[in-house]
Amino acid sequence: YVSIRAGDVRRHRDWMYRNFALTFGAVTLRLYLGVAAAAGFSFDSAYPVIAWLSWLPNILLVDAWMCWQQRRPPSRSMSPVVGDA
Repeated sequence: YVSIRAGDVRRHRDWMYRNFALTFGAVTLRLYLGVAAAAGFSFDSAYPVIAWLSWLPNILLVDAWMCWQQRRPPSRSMSPVVGDA
């Protein structure tokens, strides 16, 4: 919120990507619980580990993707056209 109010759209966008990744951890949690149940792990032993692991891959993937995006040269379609009003 602070970033977008200050006009820093890139930083705000990055935080929104992270927000989505962490929120999507709820979906990842349910997927991992299903896999653990199918593999025969008890809920009581699997849940504490899975609760932490459910958001970790999401945030790591998003951060890696953001780093990759920052290293890429800007797209030609995003560059302003000189003389275009």
